Amino acid sequence: MTITLTDAEMSYPWVTAGEAGRRRTPPVVGPVTLELGDGVVGLVGRNGAGKTTLLGLLAGQLKPSVGTVTSGGRDAFDDAVVLENTSFTGVDIDYAPSWTVQGILDIFARRYPHWNADEAARLRDAFGLVETSTYGVLSRGQRTAVGIIVGLASHTPVTLFDEPYVGLDAQSRRLFYRELMDSVEADPRLVVISTHHLPDLERIVDRVLVLERGQLIHDIDADDLSGRFYRITGSQARVDALVSDAPGLTVLERRDMAGASRAVVDLGSDRTGGDVLPRQLSDLAAEPVDLEEAVVQLTGGETP
Repeated sequence: MTITLTDAEMSYPWVTAGEAGRRRTPPVVGPVTLELGDGVVGLVGRNGAGKTTLLGLLAGQLKPSVGTVTSGGRDAFDDAVVLENTSFTGVDIDYAPSWTVQGILDIFARRYPHWNADEAARLRDAFGLVETSTYGVLSRGQRTAVGIIVGLASHTPVTLFDEPYVGLDAQSRRLFYRELMDSVEADPRLVVISTHHLPDLERIVDRVLVLERGQLIHDIDADDLSGRFYRITGSQARVDALVSDAPGLTVLERRDMAGASRAVVDLGSDRTGGDVLPRQLSDLAAEPVDLEEAVVQLTGGETP
């Protein structure tokens, strides 16, 4: 199922501004124009960047203040068909404290037509959840696991995870990673993961969306991540030469000290900056940076 956003914005309702009267607050998200199809998409950005709000728009749970959001060709907001074909789980989605683990799974089994009960039971056991445990007594990580099970077992054409690593230990994160990859391979669909846990994300995504203050500042294919971002170290003169010889290269961070320079550079999606690297690397140290470091630099040098 394809989701299309066209100049979509999401603002809070009108607020009173004293003598200025009522006004709409600045957009939390947008304007965003974007098309998403099958594959695993990572949604990253700092706290307050608008990730959860964007997921709400994709899920049809929020109506854009401006622009349009369609899912499978239908207006996404509050559409019964869209909601039936979309699962959205995350840290801010809670259930009644008295509901049991199995009771929650049974509710979603009735909601989603492609629900796989056997898979849900297997995942419940794999995450160490007791079916009779009530939601109110579960730890943060166990609650996260319930959401993961709902997302994976629903087999909806659109599956949205908001911070699915919160509270999970390393073993449970690896389990989620493995199960997600197996599930998507067997049943291709659109999966969007909003997360701060970038090391694991790099291994599983086909595409990365970077949000900053509600704006989609980068849309990067996973294949494009490899060999695009480098940390360059050498003399200031040689780094200056590298930058001047590669007009398509963007310096994300640079530090000069005692005649030496260290810089993180982006060669660009078309690699126009990459053609010069082989000629310059003879007297420069260059190493590719991982997704986490790249996103830190793309969002202004702060950890998302």
